Amino acid sequence: MRTLRRLIAATVIALALAAPPAIARSKATQAANVLAFALDKQEAAKGETVVATYQLDRPARRVTLIAFTLDGAPAGFRLSQQVRSAPSRKAGVISFTVPAEAGTLSPLMLTLNIDGQLRGAQRLTLACDHPWFFAPRVEGCPFAPVHATPAAFQRFERGAMIWLAETDSIYVLYDAPRFGDAALLERYDDAFVEGDPEPALPSLPPAGQSVPVRGFGLLWRTTSNVRQGLGWAVAPEQGYVACLGYAHYGGKSMRAYVTTIDRSLLEFEIYYAPARWRALREIGGRPIAVADC
Repeated sequence: MRTLRRLIAATVIALALAAPPAIARSKATQAANVLAFALDKQEAAKGETVVATYQLDRPARRVTLIAFTLDGAPAGFRLSQQVRSAPSRKAGVISFTVPAEAGTLSPLMLTLNIDGQLRGAQRLTLACDHPWFFAPRVEGCPFAPVHATPAAFQRFERGAMIWLAETDSIYVLYDAPRFGDAALLERYDDAFVEGDPEPALPSLPPAGQSVPVRGFGLLWRTTSNVRQGLGWAVAPEQGYVACLGYAHYGGKSMRAYVTTIDRSLLEFEIYYAPARWRALREIGGRPIAVADC
């Protein structure tokens, strides 16, 4: 009996060693690739129905839509959707209603979830609860009503300064592009107090140029990188009323839109460091028209 048991045990071990491991017998399932993916509209309001159609290169067991923000962060809500697949399971139609939870997260990036793997993406611009003060609009929506704020502007050799009463901040705009079509933007608290003596000048300005005064002057005189980066002032400081609005593009992406003294439009990317700015002259190939705010 003992000999028989040893023989059976040896046979079992031999068979186990001869058999390939279980993981070698299974192959990872590769999700289908997207041949076509489209939405029936490019812009929709909350509560409106959107229809997506898709076509795949092979059958899929399950296809749904997931919403992300422009910077790739999860949108934070689930889409209530109806999925109708073709008998071949290689094509289908998904309809959904834009939820109120979408808030101001425009645009939404709608991505196909094919058997647990993400494929394709389509942008859906949301209708805004609050209007912009310029047209055509940017994709993002104001997360609060836009408004007017007292402001000041001054031009320098290699950039400009803008003071906004709304934030009591001075924004330094350097001319040299550093990020594609965008340039470096720096924000400083306005530390000027009426009646304080002005710091000494490092040198006298060349003919036709000048030294900034008050808040701009204090920052320029006491911050060497600002002074060296901007150079001398080439025009006097001018006060005006700026239009200002903020858009949240999801995750950590925040942008401000502000008008200059000549009613042109600037975009500030103000969350990431280093911050950056760009002048917007057209959107979607159409010239920008700035209205009152």
